Amino acid sequence: MSRIGGRVESAAVAGARRAVPRATKAHEPRPAARGPRFAAIRDPQSAIRRALALGQRALVIGLALIVLSAFVAGTVEQRRKEGQLRDQVAARGAELREAEARNAELRGQLAASDPDGYRARVEDTARRQLNLGYPDETVVLVGWTDPPAGAAPASTPLATPAPPPREPNWKAWLRLLAGE
Repeated sequence: MSRIGGRVESAAVAGARRAVPRATKAHEPRPAARGPRFAAIRDPQSAIRRALALGQRALVIGLALIVLSAFVAGTVEQRRKEGQLRDQVAARGAELREAEARNAELRGQLAASDPDGYRARVEDTARRQLNLGYPDETVVLVGWTDPPAGAAPASTPLATPAPPPREPNWKAWLRLLAGE
């Protein structure tokens, strides 16, 4: 008795198994003696299937490489744009800090200035140079006829002769075109 695959068999059955020769048919091809290289010659259908499978694999690998390269290019582009945006943010931050410093400086100048003195200077300039006043005030302009003593005599403007009357434009053109 022998055990095969967990079953107990009798010696006759086990001997019969060993004694059975392998059945071969005359029309079956023999196994390739020289390797898989010559198998395509004997079986053209399997060679075509292998070539198609190889082409499909190459196509899938090529498409995967294209998708991968597009992904890498997109990632690189996004990193470049991110760097540019970070640079812009840093530049804007520097501008903001400069503006805040200028604002603080101006606030300090404003706090140190004397608004009452400035208002008095503006009012004085408006009264003396522009002859202005408040709405309830009356502005009096004094016109002197005689110059005060010790002042230089005012120069009198010389009369300039009036320009001669001008010839109408159409007459000038007519003379020009007539050759006069």
